[in-house]
Amino acid sequence: MGAIMRVTMEHREEAGIVPSDKSYYVDTTVVFSEEERAIVQARGLGGQKAASGYRSKPPSDAALVTAEYLRAFGPGALALSALIAFAGSGPLGVLLFLAAAAGWAYGYIAPIQYAQANKEHVVEVRHIIANQTFAFYAETPAHAKGLADRLAAQLAELKHIITESAELGAKNTFEL
Repeated sequence: MGAIMRVTMEHREEAGIVPSDKSYYVDTTVVFSEEERAIVQARGLGGQKAASGYRSKPPSDAALVTAEYLRAFGPGALALSALIAFAGSGPLGVLLFLAAAAGWAYGYIAPIQYAQANKEHVVEVRHIIANQTFAFYAETPAHAKGLADRLAAQLAELKHIITESAELGAKNTFEL
């Protein structure tokens, strides 16, 4: 099979709120040939894993600890802010009540977001055919280079799967 899968990887750096807080990404573009697209369609390979990695920088452990405190002290803060609001402090009391409610809710939402952020994202062939580009996070430029090598190996394996799926295997008889 002479079809070429074209892969382009670009390394990207993004600055955070604090200048020293940087995030690194490997942006990957995969373009399948028409022949490869036909094989994927004919053999039902759309759900095949193409690559995996982390989409974004995971939240810090401090965010998880903060969420635990908000969950623990949220009901007390909510009750206290309700007393202040209903004691006639006007808009400030209502604002405190809403802030306490939001903090308490964040205490329950943050661990779910933390678990999702720490889960590897799998990119399937159907996603690449539809979008062509995906990006994964790396902690440092060195990690980004290692990630690019890992992605190249995963995509080479995918190319092998597509190539070998072009035709069914021949009948084989042997004795053991």
